[in-house]
Amino acid sequence: MDSQVLAAKSLFEAFLITASRDPHTIAWIAANPNETRPAWTWSDLRESVFRAASYLADRGVKKGDRIANLGRNCAQWAILDLACSAIGAIHAPIDTRYPAKWIERCLRDLEPPLVFADRTTNVADAIHMATIGKSSSRHARSTIETWAVANDFDDPAAILFTSGTTNHPRGVVLSHRNLLSNAIAKLDAMPQSPSDLRLNLLPFSHSYARTCELTAWVIAGGTMACAHGMDAAIQQAPRLRPQLINAVPLFYEQIARRAMGLRADGKTTPSSSIASTDLAVLLGGSIRRLASGGAAIHEALRSYFSDTGLPIFQGYGLTEASPVVCSNRASITGEPILDGVGPPVSGSRVRVDADRRIMVAGPGVMLGYWRDPEGTSARVRDGWLDTGDLIAACCTESLDNDVTIHSLQIEGRFDDVQVLSNGYKFSPRPMEQRLMMEIESIEHCVLLGTGRHHVLLVVQRRPNYEHVDGANLLARAKEVLWDVADFARPAEIWIEREVWSVSNDCLHWKGTPNRRKIAERIQAARSS
Repeated sequence: MDSQVLAAKSLFEAFLITASRDPHTIAWIAANPNETRPAWTWSDLRESVFRAASYLADRGVKKGDRIANLGRNCAQWAILDLACSAIGAIHAPIDTRYPAKWIERCLRDLEPPLVFADRTTNVADAIHMATIGKSSSRHARSTIETWAVANDFDDPAAILFTSGTTNHPRGVVLSHRNLLSNAIAKLDAMPQSPSDLRLNLLPFSHSYARTCELTAWVIAGGTMACAHGMDAAIQQAPRLRPQLINAVPLFYEQIARRAMGLRADGKTTPSSSIASTDLAVLLGGSIRRLASGGAAIHEALRSYFSDTGLPIFQGYGLTEASPVVCSNRASITGEPILDGVGPPVSGSRVRVDADRRIMVAGPGVMLGYWRDPEGTSARVRDGWLDTGDLIAACCTESLDNDVTIHSLQIEGRFDDVQVLSNGYKFSPRPMEQRLMMEIESIEHCVLLGTGRHHVLLVVQRRPNYEHVDGANLLARAKEVLWDVADFARPAEIWIEREVWSVSNDCLHWKGTPNRRKIAERIQAARSS
């Protein structure tokens, strides 16, 4: 990596270094060929960032002001982000898939002087994203150069909202140090090249794509292409031929199912062998590296991809850690290191408390929750962030009283642990992943046990499986979980009729079920 970029003290400064290094190469292309502007060079983006920063300054935006953004990923999104960094404003993107009450609360908590949105969002007094970078005014170069060095490494750069384990969004305040150091650590684990084209399908309003794609791109260079969602990414991949894709497990499940559909023998078992060309063609034929985050990925799915020569690199993290804590590593001299979620990334320190909860310290740990000092104190103590996650296994090496962690295996959220009325406890996520992988008719499922005498399996079926009998599905689930303790195997089934989505609060943005919300829905339905 460029030593100048490594020394940058703000996102804007890092961007200027990269843009100066590769001014005439393509930095951004439209994933959809029908978009108004098909491509941007680094020089184009730099000029647009200058104009966007001038626009914000002329509108009275000051250092520390929060700028809300309700737009989808696009070049203007990145331009606004970098323009905020230039003048010291705090960029606060909000995922528009959140329920309306959440969005209202976010805006109320932020008190932003300006709100930006695109045509997909109807927000009163919002400025259209298309205006970003088109300002007729442009401050003098001397002013812009002053901007580049005015920000402090520890100044807040972004507020990213996460539901976490609460029933309302919490604003995680991240500094320039948080974002830059974490992206650099991720690039150390998974080196990238200025010649790489990355296909983005995850929202920048969440920390995974924010750091591992947007900030990594600012540092490493290369070309960004944004597809709006999984289906769009699958549709555009053959045309764009990307080298890099970051996704969540649900994306790889969809790719696997489509690849299986290409087979002539009709077999659809994930563990079956499959010609590597099937997956490669679906992903464009030029993939150099696939990565997965946001939720645990089932080992059977990873093996399926790895057997075709397309291993999936996995990481572990959370928004409060910027987000990457651990990552598989791309070995320069041999085979990649793909055990579990890998070792802690550079600068990240990990320890496990007596309850097997994972604690993290290092430059990625957040500044705190926005306007919530009590919540911050409850999560960060003496520099150590309580992740709320449980460790399942840990591969370590002890040398001269120093312990080196080679890889972690995550069992699940501490808050997800289910406690039956008889006192038995179990972690539901590994079992849920097995059920979704091995039973074709299950789109999503959760296992609920807390406060119950036995385990309830809640299922959302896939389209075209509406006529699957509940009793037969429960029997099949018990077969799949044959090696699980009797008390943790489901004894009852509940089949949901309404489709789970982010908008009805039943799915998190990464596609995983919102266990608390689903439990509340079932309780309400049974009480009515």
